[in-house]
Amino acid sequence: MRPAIPVLVLLLLAGCAGTGTGSDAGEPVVPVPTGVAEVNDAWTSCAAVGAPIPDEGRVAPTRRPRLGADFHATSVVVCDQISEKRADGGMDLVNIEGRATAKNGVAALVDAVRLPNAPPPKEENYGCALDGPAVTWFALVDDVGRWVRPGLPADACGGVRHEVANAVGKLTVRRVSTVPVRELVSAAAGATGCVQEWADMVWVTGQEQRQNPPPAVRENPLAAAPRVRVCVYGVPTSEQGGAKPVGRFERGGVLPQERRTVLTAAVTATIAAPSCATPASRFAVAHPADGTAGAIYVELDGCRRVLVEPAGGGGGAWLGTADATLIALVGNP
Repeated sequence: MRPAIPVLVLLLLAGCAGTGTGSDAGEPVVPVPTGVAEVNDAWTSCAAVGAPIPDEGRVAPTRRPRLGADFHATSVVVCDQISEKRADGGMDLVNIEGRATAKNGVAALVDAVRLPNAPPPKEENYGCALDGPAVTWFALVDDVGRWVRPGLPADACGGVRHEVANAVGKLTVRRVSTVPVRELVSAAAGATGCVQEWADMVWVTGQEQRQNPPPAVRENPLAAAPRVRVCVYGVPTSEQGGAKPVGRFERGGVLPQERRTVLTAAVTATIAAPSCATPASRFAVAHPADGTAGAIYVELDGCRRVLVEPAGGGGGAWLGTADATLIALVGNP
């Protein structure tokens, strides 16, 4: 694909029948809808027609009427929703509109759209995959500007045939417009390398009936990390005390080497955490800057506990009490 914008062909979870059904004559699993797709007057914009539809899924497009034989497409309009990084380091969720006009690409997509629905599989125990292509929203446009959003051919599992997804993915698309939907990552979070939101796993672990106390030998799981990033999150009142409270980014940064020695000493000295049910309004997460396993969560208020996740992963996280040194160390990166 050589797009000027990223045309996403997402793999979405969507279950389908475990075995194919149909006659021995090879009738399609999904019947072809009656009628033909409606031809609309001059195209205006993605926003005007309510596109894209992020949660449409992989089955709904196969239920719409198919492209009429008398419609001759000369271009394709693509409406998509993607995450896009800003110049200031933040990231937004945006709706984008693009146009593809290359004859070969348009013709290949039309050919794919006109394919028949697939017959049932010949194998008796054929299993449908749990995922399949959900095709980016698109409309076909003719030489006088009329447009149509055709129904798409179904595969043996009832989702869109992969030929359509492949044809959309190969379009060369020129971006026409970008409309921000919402901010995903603030400039401040982006500058520090922290994500915008993070779950308070200390609280989550503290609610479990069975908790691991500090082991006899307490090790800093971040000791071998080349760099350690600390991110501080504030928990909105509406989230506090919930099953999995989500905190929102406040501040962050890379922990200086000299403070990492203090971190190791604080983790080594951790004692068991008493029973507590006071939600934290702020917590910090220290983890390897390269994204590898291992993390230290610290409640900055509330119960003031620490959760240590081993660098090796695979469970074994333990809960202890965060002393004043540890809270001060990670609370102000």
